[in-house]
Amino acid sequence: MDNEDNNLLVSIGLPVYNGVPRIRQALNCLLGQEYKNIELIISDNASTDETRKICEEYAKNDNRIRYIRQEKNLGQVNNITYVIKEAKGEYFMLASDDDFWDPEFISILKPVLDKYSQYGVAMSSVLRVYDDGSVRDEVCYTGELNLTNLNYSRVFEMMFSERPIHWFCGLFRTKLLQNLLRIPFPKCKAHDRVFMCELALATHFYSLPNILYKKTGYRQSVSERYSNDEIGAALRDNKRHFRYVWAVVSRVIRSRNIPLGRKLRILPIYLTIFLWRNRVFLRELSPRIFEGLQKVKHFFYE
Repeated sequence: MDNEDNNLLVSIGLPVYNGVPRIRQALNCLLGQEYKNIELIISDNASTDETRKICEEYAKNDNRIRYIRQEKNLGQVNNITYVIKEAKGEYFMLASDDDFWDPEFISILKPVLDKYSQYGVAMSSVLRVYDDGSVRDEVCYTGELNLTNLNYSRVFEMMFSERPIHWFCGLFRTKLLQNLLRIPFPKCKAHDRVFMCELALATHFYSLPNILYKKTGYRQSVSERYSNDEIGAALRDNKRHFRYVWAVVSRVIRSRNIPLGRKLRILPIYLTIFLWRNRVFLRELSPRIFEGLQKVKHFFYE
């Protein structure tokens, strides 16, 4: 590793809407990283509280901050897309105003990507806490959740079947991430996981056992928290599971980042397995056929 690699720019995207009162803590964590060559891109989604005042105060005192205030609320997904496209660094990480990062988060993850070109994303283990500060659990990328030495198909299966979690919050190669955004985020539940399914077939994932990231969760459901956003609408959709699977399949098929041979070898197998294990999709598409099959099942097995 040469000195140039040691000082590559890392972009941090922080989409925010009404971030008071937690945003100061998030900004302090991000600006307090041991790795100093960063740019912090804050996209204020037309906040109505004092988020603008706080961000401008920080930007005045730290020239690594680029603060952009959107004229109207873009929605959460579009605001995430905006900060990714604005990134100029070699690497990128997505931040949230209510999360926390160890001071060594970047300085530990970045050397992995510097050294191993076959990996497109690196992520640490995660401590999950509720918004009241109480601990929920730890997500440790060890054992079967250690993705470092897994092949494309195994990581794809894990992302497709909704485990593990929080990889969207890792450290990415910016160009790879921006290339994936040639296909916009889908309007369905777990849009970030759909994105990660494509990534799983495009590159390898490097996981570390160190807990360097604290993720804030809420007891209130996501659909309730984002009731006025397209995320909430997607979660209330009565065909949400089907739309999720279709979003994954269509994205992988259209992807320019995945070799054709890999698509043909992996997608049909895991799609068949997943659909068989999760017959809820049939219930969403055709309730009458699903009920008929259930009656046949009960007839033979009861």
